[in-house]
Amino acid sequence: MEGVKRLPRGQSTYAAQRMIEELERRGDLPHGAIVVERGMVTGEAYWHPYAPDKPHELYSLSKSFTSSAVGFAVSEGLVSLDRPIVEYFPGSVPPSPSDNLKAMRVQDLLAMATGHEADDMNDLWNHPTGDMVAGFLARPVPHKPGTHFLYNTSATFVLSALVQKLTGKTLTEYLTPRLFEPLGFASTEWEKSPGGVDMGGFGLSLVLEDVAKFGQTLLQDGVFEGRRILPEGWVSLASSSHVSNGTDPNSDWNQGYGFQFWRCKHGAFRGDGAFGQYCIVMPERETVVAIFSNTPDMQRPLNTVWEFFAPRSIPFAAGNSALRPGFARAYAMDGNPLGITKIGLRTAECGFAFEFTDKRGDQRIEIGAKEWCEGRSWFRMRGEKRLRARGGWVSENEFRATLCYDETPFHPTLVLTLDGDAVTMKVEGNCGFVMPADPGPIRGRAI
Repeated sequence: MEGVKRLPRGQSTYAAQRMIEELERRGDLPHGAIVVERGMVTGEAYWHPYAPDKPHELYSLSKSFTSSAVGFAVSEGLVSLDRPIVEYFPGSVPPSPSDNLKAMRVQDLLAMATGHEADDMNDLWNHPTGDMVAGFLARPVPHKPGTHFLYNTSATFVLSALVQKLTGKTLTEYLTPRLFEPLGFASTEWEKSPGGVDMGGFGLSLVLEDVAKFGQTLLQDGVFEGRRILPEGWVSLASSSHVSNGTDPNSDWNQGYGFQFWRCKHGAFRGDGAFGQYCIVMPERETVVAIFSNTPDMQRPLNTVWEFFAPRSIPFAAGNSALRPGFARAYAMDGNPLGITKIGLRTAECGFAFEFTDKRGDQRIEIGAKEWCEGRSWFRMRGEKRLRARGGWVSENEFRATLCYDETPFHPTLVLTLDGDAVTMKVEGNCGFVMPADPGPIRGRAI
């Protein structure tokens, strides 16, 4: 793998080796796996007759490469993310387009937020006029674009058709001098529609090493071997969540969706394809994992990767941000050892905000729903310290948050229990001697 160092042949790090062994042991039928840690290949394996020089079908992992093509087109001034898609295909628009269809933007196609209720590629493939874009635009759009997630392979095909219309080149032709050749891809092959358009949402075949190179380029914000490959800022934009796709904190399909990339647990993101084709990027660990496989359960290989490469964390109060959307309430507190006269809890952009007043003044603590949120606080401390907080609703009436003063041994848990207009606040300390480890329940009433 050019531009990336390797451990001596036959060697690997413990984590990489164990991850590879566990993929096989757990029955995920791996075909190939590469681990790149801090720019070095630390583990690599192939299962015969699959081999490092054999291209492999990526299925929906192809979508992430289509996203890159759109990124290039945006940087070259050919595409505007905010422009309605119907303006690019005036000849394919139905006679009486709905308001939602007219409002559908390029970025809505990228984010799988077109407003459709269903997706069926067979309908497009068999469209009577052969105009697959017209078939896409003819579908009902019951939801406001940008607000409703639906995994929509047809939308990715339209992005491919858009690039081809604006450049006169297929995705493969357009990406070759911009991405494939600069990264030294061994071979590229993309399945085409009956009209000669690269399918976009699937159909690309690559060798595993080239998937790992792509992942390393994403990890380095679009730079490979010191050379900028992807447009500056595109990786950050494409890998950020643009639409909610669920609320299960344990599912890697419910962490938000970017521009043809899935957000993952542990601050990671990925492109993936059916039956276990993965390009997993973990910025916090400076690690990339590329896997080809035939797994019956696509969450299971991800769990294996997290087991060996996820950033470790102290136990924290895990909650559900969807239980009380838009919650905002303040309470006057009875006398208490902490000297707190007022508290408040509200839904915030990061997740939640806990506000309190004591003799030192007013303070607000941002509490992350999915990630640790960083700030500073004197809550339960003699002086202000750096703080990371994470938590959420564990039931309709109980909110819990772990407050980790990560320059100290202290990470108390804040517990708020609601009962009509009344609140009980407890602070469960993990240790302490400046203040009681557990000051006991503190009661208050809504104001």
